[in-house]
Amino acid sequence: MPCLSPGQIWVPRYSLLDIKELDAVQWIAGAGNERFEHWVHIYQKIQGAGKSMQIVNFEISDLDLLFDSLKPEGIWISSVSGVDDEEAANYVIKRIENWK
Repeated sequence: MPCLSPGQIWVPRYSLLDIKELDAVQWIAGAGNERFEHWVHIYQKIQGAGKSMQIVNFEISDLDLLFDSLKPEGIWISSVSGVDDEEAANYVIKRIENWK
């Protein structure tokens, strides 16, 4: 299963999504760059091309935007920042379980 993790240099090169053999993309905005909300259009473009994706360094405060912007199919969230206690962890788990 070929994957691609090219970082910011990829932004203008959407044609990479036309590569049939490419199954998944790991998009990382890079250190010091804007949060998830700034890159939603990139994630939507990836998902619209039928590719799976990994979302890295995701903030708990961005959960609603994630669930409103993307479908759960093909998405792997590697970590959620801002989960400081059991209540927050249970909230994240419940939100992900109910994502449709």
